[in-house]
Amino acid sequence: LAPSNGVVFGVVALSAVLLGRAFCGWVCPLGALQDWLASLSRRLMGAGPSPWRLPRWADRALRWAKWLILGWMLWASVTAVAPPLAPLCPFRSLFEFRWTSLLTWGVIGVFVAVALMIERAWCRYFCPLGAILSLFNRLSPLRPRVSAERCVACGRCAIICPVEIDPVADGAQHPECVRCYACADACKRDGALTVR
Repeated sequence: LAPSNGVVFGVVALSAVLLGRAFCGWVCPLGALQDWLASLSRRLMGAGPSPWRLPRWADRALRWAKWLILGWMLWASVTAVAPPLAPLCPFRSLFEFRWTSLLTWGVIGVFVAVALMIERAWCRYFCPLGAILSLFNRLSPLRPRVSAERCVACGRCAIICPVEIDPVADGAQHPECVRCYACADACKRDGALTVR
C-alpha cells in the first residue's frame, strides 16, 4: 500500500489502456530476460524462432493457468495474512537478490529451464499481471493491423511471434499479444501488417 506502488500501478494501468500489453513486450524485466534466454536457446539449438513448441491444445489449455493464479492471488489477498505464492514468484526470486534459500534457487532454476525451452512461457501461462493487461488489448488504439488486401497469408508473422499467435488467423487484437511488434518487423509485404 505504499504510495510508490500506487504510482507504478497507475502508470501500468494507463499504458494498458493506451497500448494494451505493451508493458509485457517492452518494459517487464522478466519479459526481457525470457527474450534473452530464448535467443540463447536458438543459438545453442540452431533452431528457428522458437526451438520448442507445445501442441496447440496444450498451449491453449495452459493459457488458462494465469487466470487461476490471478484468482488465487486475489482470494489470498483478502483472506491470508501473507501472500502464499510470494516464495514461488520468479520476479521476486530474481530481483530481490536474496539468493540464500534452496526454494529461491529452485524457482530461478525452473524459470530459466522453462524459458530456454518455451519462449515467453511465463508471460503466456503463469503471469497474473499479464492476465489483467490482456483485457486491454481490444481497447488499445495502438496495435498491429493486418490489411486484408495486402496480406498474402505467408505465415512469417506467426512463425516469428514469441507468444505463438497468428495476427492473420487469430486477429491482431488477440489478448495474448505482448505488443512486441516482431510480426510487423518480419512482414516483408509493404503495408500488409502495420502498427497504427
